[in-house]
Amino acid sequence: MHAHFMLYDAKTAQPLALMEANYLGQIRTGAASGYATDLLANPQADTLAVIGSGFQAKTQVAAIRAVRPIKTVRIWSRDPEKRRKFAEDCGAQAVATPRKPFAALKSSSRDKRARSGFRRRLDRAWNHAQRDGLERGESQGTAE
Repeated sequence: MHAHFMLYDAKTAQPLALMEANYLGQIRTGAASGYATDLLANPQADTLAVIGSGFQAKTQVAAIRAVRPIKTVRIWSRDPEKRRKFAEDCGAQAVATPRKPFAALKSSSRDKRARSGFRRRLDRAWNHAQRDGLERGESQGTAE
């Protein structure tokens, strides 16, 4: 994916700059995750589960680590090599269950209290995705 950002003069509407914006998109997405985590997550949360190792995942992990005392990051990705590389790059634990992404959610007993209802909803969503062929990467976009 290639994104660009155009900067215009506010008075004349003349273009001032055209910038590559992929990294800007990564930062913006990470910041949104960090902000949401700061507002909504348990202040003592120390385990993060990430489903996917795409180009925006790294800034999301960094932003969440900035607002929570994250000690463990569990990463799931369909591609074992991408999963291993991402885990290595961000000091995470690669979850070696390629057909079960929600295994990344299995962590501490503290986590289990808050995730029981959430887990049921995720399991239902994953079952629908499997039924629709999404677990084989048949989605419209690129999953990684």
